[in-house]
Amino acid sequence: NGTANGPAVYLADNNWIELGSGGVNWNTQPGLLSGASDNKGAISTSTWVDYDVTALVTGDRTYTFALVGDSTDGVTFSSREGVSPPQLVITP
Repeated sequence: NGTANGPAVYLADNNWIELGSGGVNWNTQPGLLSGASDNKGAISTSTWVDYDVTALVTGDRTYTFALVGDSTDGVTFSSREGVSPPQLVITP
């Protein structure tokens, strides 16, 4: 579904694991390490959304990004297991 006010992207802590004992969940989600880097407005249903994370990438290492909603209407994004998984596109 779409939204009138899309989420913002933040740099988040890398200290988490996906599955198993101690796996990430709502209560153990990574802490935010930056302010909002890119904040989207309206997002239509069934469209791609591009977030510019250039300012958050400062070197060769692993990065975690968090999408944090700032409106009361919900938008749904696909996970890597979904029909339209997210993609990281690196442009030199």
